[in-house]
Amino acid sequence: QTAFHQPSTNDFRISQESEVIGLGKSTHAAMVPYDLKGNNRIVTPDLGALQHEVFEKED
Repeated sequence: QTAFHQPSTNDFRISQESEVIGLGKSTHAAMVPYDLKGNNRIVTPDLGALQHEVFEKED
């Protein structure tokens, strides 16, 4: 399973099954409290530039 939603189409949002969810450090997240899309990342931050989101499954 990939860590990203659809990397083949350059969609690097973190997938729900990703192993990077919750692995960020809150001390680092406090310095950058929002991800690139403006989502809060203070509580249980993920690794990377984007917090994971719930998105609809595509067929």
